[in-house]
Amino acid sequence: VGGELPWDVIDACKAGSVEIVNDPYRKDNKVIRLIAAPGGTSAFNVIAQSYDDSKKITLEMDFCIEALTKGSSGFNEIGDLDGVQWCITSPDGITWSLCNRTNQAGVGTVLKSNLEMMKWYRLKIVYEPRGTENTEITFYLDGKIVGRTNKYYNGDVASALPTTRIERLVFNPFLAADGTLYYDNIKVTAER
Repeated sequence: VGGELPWDVIDACKAGSVEIVNDPYRKDNKVIRLIAAPGGTSAFNVIAQSYDDSKKITLEMDFCIEALTKGSSGFNEIGDLDGVQWCITSPDGITWSLCNRTNQAGVGTVLKSNLEMMKWYRLKIVYEPRGTENTEITFYLDGKIVGRTNKYYNGDVASALPTTRIERLVFNPFLAADGTLYYDNIKVTAER
């Protein structure tokens, strides 16, 4: 707590901050706190390397929204491009939705609505990059499937093949985001 971030967590904040803090909702636990501030990048990356020819990449993590203005938290991604992006968004700043994003416009398709603030959720994303038509992404929230799609992040380039290799996870609030989010128990596995 209050010390340097682990070697595999990269602070990319130009506004806001990212640090290890005591978990305010689960005592005796330590978590990553990301404070997003409007007007600049408030982000962190996690080094997470897979195989060049991964057949399945699975991300598991806990997240909690403590405070966030209405709108969107920003995008989070597995890999840089041509992989998976998801957003957390809200019309009122009170209830939130988990979305799958396929391009830079908007927040994508709602997978699960009515997420609460100040509550921990367990997110699992299973990404199986196969091709432009048959890639499969399955989203789980607290162990239950909330969405399955073949729509991966391709930046609106229909011919862009889904990446089979990742080098990092990105947690990147939009420039206008203003709020506090917590992350914990981040785990990535890859299969050939």
